[in-house]
Amino acid sequence: MSTHPVFTQNTVTVNGTISHPKSDKVYIKFYKDYISYAEGIADSAILDKKGNFNMRFTWDHAYPVTFYHGDEITDMFISPGDSLNLSLDTKQFDETVKYEGKGAVINNYLAQKTLKFPLSGGNEYKLIEKEFTHLIDSIHSSELEFFSKYSSETSVHDPSLNVFRRYEDAEINYRWASDKSSYPMYYTYFNKASEPQTLSPDYYDFLKEIRLINADAMNSPTYQEFLIDYIDGEVRKIVKADTTQTFMSVKNQYIDENLTGELKVFILAEWAYNTLAEENDIVSGKKIMDQLTSFNSEHKYKELLDHTLSIASRLQPGNPAPDFTLPDLQGQLISLSDFRGKIVYLDIWASWCGPCRSEIPYAKKLEEGMKGKDVVFLSVSIDDDDKAWKKIIKEKEMGGVHLISKGNFESGIAQQYNVTGIPRYIIIGKDGKIVDNNASRPSEDVQEELEELLD
Repeated sequence: MSTHPVFTQNTVTVNGTISHPKSDKVYIKFYKDYISYAEGIADSAILDKKGNFNMRFTWDHAYPVTFYHGDEITDMFISPGDSLNLSLDTKQFDETVKYEGKGAVINNYLAQKTLKFPLSGGNEYKLIEKEFTHLIDSIHSSELEFFSKYSSETSVHDPSLNVFRRYEDAEINYRWASDKSSYPMYYTYFNKASEPQTLSPDYYDFLKEIRLINADAMNSPTYQEFLIDYIDGEVRKIVKADTTQTFMSVKNQYIDENLTGELKVFILAEWAYNTLAEENDIVSGKKIMDQLTSFNSEHKYKELLDHTLSIASRLQPGNPAPDFTLPDLQGQLISLSDFRGKIVYLDIWASWCGPCRSEIPYAKKLEEGMKGKDVVFLSVSIDDDDKAWKKIIKEKEMGGVHLISKGNFESGIAQQYNVTGIPRYIIIGKDGKIVDNNASRPSEDVQEELEELLD
């Protein structure tokens, strides 16, 4: 039995049987927060010869988790005191997921929802506005109808079901709002359009149908993501209309005027974290952290932000680049320090990352333009699947030195370099010290920066 690092008051059991197992292990994982998206393991178990497993762990509040087996996953929602029995067959994983016991109603609903509303892969964003709106609105209506049918068949007196109802209602409605808010940007991206699409005057009327500032929805990660994007969008509009104002000053004012309580803590913490981790801006990051501490000195994100600030400080230009030793395509161990005496253009990426893949043609052109010069193009993938990593390198005929640090955003390289989004580019000088901790992409003007370092 393993113990959750924080939750200690209640016990949850998840037992089950897997037919045609893909590996000998199962896990239940969760996000520790929806800022860093760092994963924690609630529990894990080894399958016996018949594919049976048993997990037992402490858990003190209703929260979404993910069940992992091999390369398969299924979403779950665990409440204190749940006692679940799970059965599935990997030959038809999603189709055969079935739960019995306390907590089964919620989790069978989620399993059925996965089948009824599969992920689209982004193709909907290629549609023109009228077609996109019709599709997204119809999916939204169907999801609400499906959820309403489930709700009507369950007890209104079960506290855990009531918590889940609030959670799922927010997930459905704010996913719909988020999809519609994202449409203009993704339409341009997926269609490779040179100009943004002109939308109908009433396109954004859907925002009138939801509560924009909704503290009751804070248990929904989809709402949290929506709120972040909505606030940043509103701030950008103000700055665009009045260029004498800065993004930081306008966002501070917007937060002070519109947010209170847990919402304000979350938005300030997320802003501070990404300012430090993505932008490596210590000065601004500290100011936001101070603002958060002034509002609530005992907020729950203090340890995360202090740790992120510590790493960001070590990654400032002029400091030694954290060394690492990782396997290459042939399994040979290569260290960053092996390239001392050369400029290193470090690319942290993954085969599943669309923006990373988009940079490949530009990276090949950049490498060709700097051929024979003292620059090493070092690409470190955070893929979990080394077959997918090797496949894309071969198919795209990618040059440079390729290493892998498995674990996605929990990988060693991601932790060392505060990576929260990819692709991430870093320039390291001949002396092994960081020159630029958030360098331009190959599709931008990075060649000029690299050439200057060679002079």
